[in-house]
Amino acid sequence: MIAGLSALSGCVLSIHPLHSKDTVQNGGELRGDWIVPQKGKNAKNVTEVYKFDWGGWANHSYYVTYIKTADGDEVEVAFWEAYLVKLGDAYYLDALPRDFELVESPSQQLYVMGLHVLFRVEFKEGEEITLLPLNLGAINEVIVKTKTNHIMREAGSPVLLLETTELQQFLIKHGELFVQKGQKQAALLLKPKPKKTSATPKAKTPEKVIPAEPPLPQKK
Repeated sequence: MIAGLSALSGCVLSIHPLHSKDTVQNGGELRGDWIVPQKGKNAKNVTEVYKFDWGGWANHSYYVTYIKTADGDEVEVAFWEAYLVKLGDAYYLDALPRDFELVESPSQQLYVMGLHVLFRVEFKEGEEITLLPLNLGAINEVIVKTKTNHIMREAGSPVLLLETTELQQFLIKHGELFVQKGQKQAALLLKPKPKKTSATPKAKTPEKVIPAEPPLPQKK
């Protein structure tokens, strides 16, 4: 996601949604807090968290909050609305930005235009989620061969102009070509955020009780 999902290189965009009532998943498969495993020398200083909150039965969407911190300070925040879509045996994430705190973020263009960002999803429930950008080389090749309706962005990634039903059929027919191994686009791996465990209270050493001195005998 640039502020989250759109930072993944080679995002394929759509002017129409991928999800529909009969394809959107209405469970909480992705619900929870997920972190991006960090590598390198700054791994201990940087954290990236994706919070997937289930929006409910009304629209079957997730509200996604992306928070990046460096040395304990928030440096990037983004808000997304996302739908988990099942086409055949494959899962996709249909995401669009809702709001941004970073006014100058390049993702503002997606927000203003209302474009949907498409990803293939592989997940082990409760263990990890992988968001795979669609392979630009393969998708551009199919677009040319099939004369698929689209416009091309300056970055070389297409914006698909297909209606929802046509878009679904396009991915059902060609989707496996777009996630072939060896693609250059980096996947986003998410793992469950470790839950904070309450510290076990330390047992207090019993205080030594000094018995009171017996009263002195009274003189008769």
